[in-house]
Amino acid sequence: MKSSTILKVVRRTLAVGIAVIGLAWASSSASASDCYTPQVTWKTVTVYQVVQRPYFYTVTKYTSCGKAYQASQVAYQSFRVPVQKRVAVYH
Repeated sequence: MKSSTILKVVRRTLAVGIAVIGLAWASSSASASDCYTPQVTWKTVTVYQVVQRPYFYTVTKYTSCGKAYQASQVAYQSFRVPVQKRVAVYH
């Protein structure tokens, strides 16, 4: 081989080696552990939801002439229902 060809191969190998070392150094200086990632756990809690249920009842009403008649009325009963819910807990 000629000395100029050997010199080109050595230069090319040296340039590739420097590029690989530079990339390795750049990637090692910015690791994923440098970024802040919050630790999250999930916890099941019981919350209460208000539910309204309609119910009907009968009342006696009177006309303007004084005659009695039966009428149905609707009313709503409110009560609390326990519901399981998952919430995130950040540490």
